[in-house]
Amino acid sequence: MVFSCLVSLATGRRGCREEDPRPGQRALDEALEGILDEHAAAIARVDRDGRVRPLLLRVMRRFLRVRSSLVRCFPLGREADTDPHDLVRDFLGHEDASGMSWRDKFHSFIAFLCTRCGDEERRLMLEELVRIDTGDHSAAEDEHDRDDDAEGRSLANVAVYSGGTKMEVRVRRMRTFNTPFFPDVLVCSEVMGEGVDLHRFCRHVIHHDLAWNPSDIEQRTGRIDRLGCKAEGRHAIVSYLPYLGGAADERQFRVMRDREQWFQVVMGQQAVADLITAETVEASSPLPQTLVMSLTFDLSSEAQ
Repeated sequence: MVFSCLVSLATGRRGCREEDPRPGQRALDEALEGILDEHAAAIARVDRDGRVRPLLLRVMRRFLRVRSSLVRCFPLGREADTDPHDLVRDFLGHEDASGMSWRDKFHSFIAFLCTRCGDEERRLMLEELVRIDTGDHSAAEDEHDRDDDAEGRSLANVAVYSGGTKMEVRVRRMRTFNTPFFPDVLVCSEVMGEGVDLHRFCRHVIHHDLAWNPSDIEQRTGRIDRLGCKAEGRHAIVSYLPYLGGAADERQFRVMRDREQWFQVVMGQQAVADLITAETVEASSPLPQTLVMSLTFDLSSEAQ
């Protein structure tokens, strides 16, 4: 039964009549419909043409059935006669290294889509997720040299962006990277180093090319270290700084790290943190009101 359920999930509805789905497909669809039911009121408020809920179901189903999701999360170790509904429950409940399951990711994504997205952003995000090809693909080296609209699909799993990537392609990939779906890995140059949000479902950043200025590293890390990020209230943001020992990379890393430590001292980050203890907080007293008023600017305009 475990293998049969796995096969039915992996093959989807191909070769299977819509009115006669396999047990694994039926169990998965029931579970996903249950997740959508929990957000029925929020979805109804934004689903003016009746397309949002079917698109959400289609997107969730597609990405759960790809091999990478099945290999990572499907409970292959369960007994052979396990009920498909139990297998699907374990499948959706499997937690990744950050402690989030597919069920958690779906709830978070649906809530974000229905309460924090405008109509146009919601439409574009769902349409792009439907367009993505969930087959076994890695990033094409020449992806940034073409606009894949002609094929009506996007490469999944890994995406590469540089200064040569067309703006419309770049925006679409940033949009989907902020979902729990594809791409899994975003490889980019300095063009994505600041001014963009990549934080909703990512908490790891690897700085393959180091910088002499620690502020540059801080800016890059800031793409995923933001309010509402995946790590918020759960785990720390993880930033990797790999270098080749004995090479110029190591010298650059040590210079950058030394400068970072000096910045912390000069700017008072660590020094202030060391001074603030439980005792000093309790002993602190508010500023005198006269001093507060003398340091305050009144920027209000007079009533007309």
